[in-house]
Amino acid sequence: MRQKQYDDYDHYVSVQKSKTMKPSVRTVHETKFDLRKRKFVVDFIYQLSDLVPVKSKVLCLGARRGEEVVAFQELGYDAIGVDLVATSPYVIEADFHDLPFEDSSFDLIFSNSVDHVFDLEKFTSEIRRVIRPGGIGLFRFSIGRIGDRWASLEFDTAEEFLVYFSEYEIVKNETIKRQDVGIDQFVILRKKTAGDK
Repeated sequence: MRQKQYDDYDHYVSVQKSKTMKPSVRTVHETKFDLRKRKFVVDFIYQLSDLVPVKSKVLCLGARRGEEVVAFQELGYDAIGVDLVATSPYVIEADFHDLPFEDSSFDLIFSNSVDHVFDLEKFTSEIRRVIRPGGIGLFRFSIGRIGDRWASLEFDTAEEFLVYFSEYEIVKNETIKRQDVGIDQFVILRKKTAGDK
């Protein structure tokens, strides 16, 4: 795994905010959200229907404008997103390295921003903290290449991410060839409960 070098954390934050603060992004109305991205998310949500019932609480990390939040909401989930820049009403301003939620607050955590993380240990620690026992983590990220110019991490293998979830059940760890969205690893994890062996 390789990490992009920043002067400091503030420099990282300014780089990440620059993507969401671009005028072309900020002026897009909800009806002009990236429909391709929403469809991609919806396709994966259908795979979770037996794991995460409708109306479950969902947190989307690094949600930018909130396309994934809208996709979850349209399917009946109680979803909210966090990003360094708020996009009301779908995304609140928060740092996914230090989430403003209580322990075990969510049934499902979704992120396609794993490769935009500054501190992978803090990021994964926060996920483990806010997901309830029996809850699901759904992650998409690139392997073997930088996803976009804002990405901070380049993974060589999925195991470089999965090592932080050794106590979780791996439901799915699949490479997907979807070059149109630039993501090619799809991981579903389940936080074990006290009754699991």
